[in-house]
Amino acid sequence: MTAKTQTFRYTLAETTDVVVPRAHRAASTVGTWERSAGRSAAGSLWRVLTKPVVLLAIAGISLMSGMYACNGVLAQQRYDVQQVRSRVVALTKTNEALRLEVEQLKSPNRIQVLAETQLGMFTPSQVLYSSASANTVAAKVDKSADGIRD
Repeated sequence: MTAKTQTFRYTLAETTDVVVPRAHRAASTVGTWERSAGRSAAGSLWRVLTKPVVLLAIAGISLMSGMYACNGVLAQQRYDVQQVRSRVVALTKTNEALRLEVEQLKSPNRIQVLAETQLGMFTPSQVLYSSASANTVAAKVDKSADGIRD
């Protein structure tokens, strides 16, 4: 007859499959237990340290990706600020040019020329002044070259 061997699987603190023939079961169980006990301590240490290490890695990756996203937002804001500054400079130059144009358009000489050429107005050669309290009339002849009075 042939001897049949059966295999047994023992599960210790760590998932370890040990194949032990039936005839050697008692002797190898003790040896397996001692070997597994050493593995179990290392395995439990691994299990204890794995969770914090994984959480720290996830936190580090999240922090770095958050910093990267913030850096992109800051770069966009810096670009927007630069665009606004260049627009302010352009509008300041336009504003100065418009102020100069307003001052030129308000010039008394220009107004007089427009009144005489386009509206057909003229500068009087004599101006009469009267006073209601004194019942007097005074005449003033304009002898200035341009005919403009302040």
